[in-house]
Amino acid sequence: MSTPVRNRRGQRGMTLIEMAMVLAIISIVAAIAAPPMALFVNDARLSSQTNQLVASLNAARLEAITRRTTVTVCQTAAPNSATACSTSGTSDWSNGWIAMTAGGTVLRRVHPSPNLVVTTTSASTSFGPTLGNSTTASYKLCIKGAKEHEVLVAPSGRVTQKVNNSVCS
Repeated sequence: MSTPVRNRRGQRGMTLIEMAMVLAIISIVAAIAAPPMALFVNDARLSSQTNQLVASLNAARLEAITRRTTVTVCQTAAPNSATACSTSGTSDWSNGWIAMTAGGTVLRRVHPSPNLVVTTTSASTSFGPTLGNSTTASYKLCIKGAKEHEVLVAPSGRVTQKVNNSVCS
């Protein structure tokens, strides 16, 4: 059976200076890694919110065709309890949005991330029972420090997304 290796004084373990050096190295590595990690998290949140908007628009288009009625995706001040589109007249969708039928049935409610800013060219996007919608729409989604994401709805009803080179401020 072997005995543990001991230094000249018969002690085992780390000295206080060795422990301080390890902590200093860990602190430096954490300080270098923290800002990129925060940017990564913000970018992931923005991608998730963009995907939710695209999913809401695609679901509204599909439901309009399936139900043979108009389905509207619109902003709302309180997505938890809203039964109608917001009438504030602004194009800021940062509080959330809903998808609803012409009869008033709410199909989907979306609650965005706290720091998300969504701006659009229109207060709502409606899909008719045929393939398409009446107008084009453009949505820009931003979280500070991340690249701007854009969602476009063509008159045919096709929904596309892209990442712009401009960084959100």
